Amino acid sequence: MVLGSWIAIIPAIAVLSFVFQDAFEVMLLPRRVHRRVRLTRFYFLGAWTAWCAIALRLKAGAGRERFLSVFGALSMVILFVVWAAGLILGFGVLQWALQRVSKSPLTEQFYLSGVTFFTLGYGDVVPHTGAGRALSVVEAGYG
Repeated sequence: MVLGSWIAIIPAIAVLSFVFQDAFEVMLLPRRVHRRVRLTRFYFLGAWTAWCAIALRLKAGAGRERFLSVFGALSMVILFVVWAAGLILGFGVLQWALQRVSKSPLTEQFYLSGVTFFTLGYGDVVPHTGAGRALSVVEAGYG
């Protein structure tokens, strides 16, 4: 494997680990986690700050309260999108590093990753190595 592949694999594994750990702690861990560096923490701090800034532009009253009340449910849906995007990004970079022999562009590997993650299976882009095929099966399982 080429040195460039390893340079891509290490950050991809870091992104995947970060997202997997964060999703596990949020959805499955039965206790509160006390770590300062968490994807969920950064997401909610940024999202709530932006949401409140928008709410302050609205006229005080029931309309502003309705706008603020939507944040909880909407933010959880967006958090799932953030996790999925992180996983697709990480798996896409891993696929790109493993598919270096076919010299396919990184954007094509992101597409392959998205299709695999959501188990669409169009078949127009496929992994060409055994490691790439195994990674696709693992990604489909996580998706």
